[in-house]
This record gives sequence, C-alpha cells and structure tokens, in this order.
Amino acid sequence: MVFAWRECGLVFGSLASKRPAQSSLGTYSVRIISGNLRGRQLSVPKGRGVRPTSDQVKESLFSIIASNIVQTSVLDLFAGTGNLGIEALSRDAAHAVFVEKVPAHFQALQSNLAKCSLEEKSDAYCGDANTLLRVLQRRYKHFDLIFLDPPYRHTKMLSDVLIQIASRKLLAQHGRLIIEHAQIFSPPERIKDALVLDNSRRFGDTSLSFYLADNA
Repeated sequence: MVFAWRECGLVFGSLASKRPAQSSLGTYSVRIISGNLRGRQLSVPKGRGVRPTSDQVKESLFSIIASNIVQTSVLDLFAGTGNLGIEALSRDAAHAVFVEKVPAHFQALQSNLAKCSLEEKSDAYCGDANTLLRVLQRRYKHFDLIFLDPPYRHTKMLSDVLIQIASRKLLAQHGRLIIEHAQIFSPPERIKDALVLDNSRRFGDTSLSFYLADNA
C-alpha cells in the first residue's frame, strides 16, 4: 500500500493503483546483498541528492543485526529509494514501512517495491518524517527495527526525530534503532528515558549508532 502526504502535492490515501512517474535525469543502481532478493538491482535517481548506504556499511550493519531480522516489523525513515528496508525484507522481515519526503525519491521507492514484488509486505508514505510519526504511532504502534538515514547535514532534524520516536515509544521492547550519520553528529547516551545507546561503529566518515529500548 502506498500513501502520500500533502508535502508531495498529493492527497493522503491509497496510491497503489497509480504507476510512478519516471525521472527525466536517469538512474543508476544499488544491489541487494543477501536474502531471497540477493543480487536484485534497485534504481536510484541521478542528480537528486540521494546518498544510498554503501555496500560496505550495509553489509556490516546487517551482519550485526542478522539474528534480529526474521519476522520483524521495520520502519525505514528518510528511506530514499528503499535500500535498507528492502534489504531487511529480502532477509525475511515480515513487513516494512517506508517514509520519504522527496517526490523523485519516493517515485523510485515505489518502482523498487513493485519491481521486487513487495507491495503486500510494505507500506510507503510520501511526507515529512516528523509530521508522519504521529500517524505511524496510531497505525502501527511500534516497530522491531527502525532505520534512520537522514541527510548528514541535518543533525537538528535527526535530533528532533529521535526525541519524537522516544516520546512516542515507537521502538518495540526488544527492538533496535540504527542511525547512519556523519562524524559531526554525537549520538546521545539516552533519549527521553526510552532509548539507550548500545554501541557505535565507524566506517571512514560514516558512523552507525545502535539504540535499544530503555527498559530500566
């Protein structure tokens, strides 16, 4: 099921029957690393400021959480063209929700989900992450895995989203939240007594920070 919020110039509701428009700037591809969609190529629009997670970082990330993926519910915020959420679905996550604000990226996300025959295992929302978190809490309550991969320069926006996720308790009791971020962002040890930093890994200029639900 595909939804759109007003930021994309569309009315909120089902768009599953509408064919996504194609970007006039062309595309390149990133690949699914493992699982039942291994080797499948995902389309990424050129010249639109998309920064897909590199194969090295993605492979390390999914190696760390390998035992925590099967039959999980996934939230991929700042999803871009769906790289992380689709990788999780390929590795037998039960369902994924994608949120992407940029219309061109969202169109590529729709196309990638259709190409991988994942429409029945996913919901996609076009809109602002902060605005949509209230909607997601009402519809889904919480998630087992949450991926956050915002533009690196938007550290204030990332902090605001983390506070909202913590306040709304969107991470399930034994879930994991993973942030891909630049070195300039310092992940807080605790967020609103709901999330606690478990560990961080560095890959050149990129870091991954892993949070757990704080059940203390």
